[in-house]
Amino acid sequence: MSVLDAKVVFNKCLAKEIYFLLLKAKEVSLKAKPGQFVMLKLYPDRLAFLRRPFSICLSLPEKDIFAILYTIKGKVTQSMSSLNTGATISVVGPLGNPLKLPENISDLILIGGGIGIAPLISFLPMYHEKAHFIAGFRSSEDYIDVKEIFPGTYEYIVATEDGSKGYKGTSLDLFRQYTKSRVFNNAIVISCGPLAMLKKLSKICAQAKLTCYVFLETHMACGMGLCQGCVVKTKQGYKRVCKDGPIFSAEEICWEEIRD
Repeated sequence: MSVLDAKVVFNKCLAKEIYFLLLKAKEVSLKAKPGQFVMLKLYPDRLAFLRRPFSICLSLPEKDIFAILYTIKGKVTQSMSSLNTGATISVVGPLGNPLKLPENISDLILIGGGIGIAPLISFLPMYHEKAHFIAGFRSSEDYIDVKEIFPGTYEYIVATEDGSKGYKGTSLDLFRQYTKSRVFNNAIVISCGPLAMLKKLSKICAQAKLTCYVFLETHMACGMGLCQGCVVKTKQGYKRVCKDGPIFSAEEICWEEIRD
């Protein structure tokens, strides 16, 4: 983990209120592994007292660069959208417990809901030849072309709730349809999105006997496990999303204890 100032390399709007931010920070780009995140703070400090967590969606260590996808939700992300090349952001990271996948994995099914596609992209550089990326958006206005962020041989299929782009329905609807005519051996599902979506996916994967991992997103104050503010109840007791996660086996989560 490093605490440093990162320089903005690129900050572009890709869809309705969704931005792609490239930051130059050698220490972070070299250490980042799939599934990890950073805590960011803008200058001046008066914008927000606490740092904000953002998933690392891509790391390019050969260029000393890492990237995040973010959506405008409040004053911090609104200010982020105005950052120009050369601006400075305070960064702590990489944080979180990365997920190491078994070597004999045959297929990696990535299922993202909205901005939940962000952390899933981090698995593509290593596993794009085995990946099937399923993304769900509300409409074509929210659509992100992941192939533009990371080109590769993986399959990228999209669903929109209003049918304006790709399959009409949710990412879960598309997942059910996609897996009907396919048999997966040694496949792993990784998903990120709204809690209601993750709950349903957990049940679907359990019935289909598919190994499933989920990203849990909670409010974080420190991002390092000190404040105990992001705990989640699991079958092994309470765990910290920032330190023990943010990726968890879907079957270990006590879903009935989590509010949608």
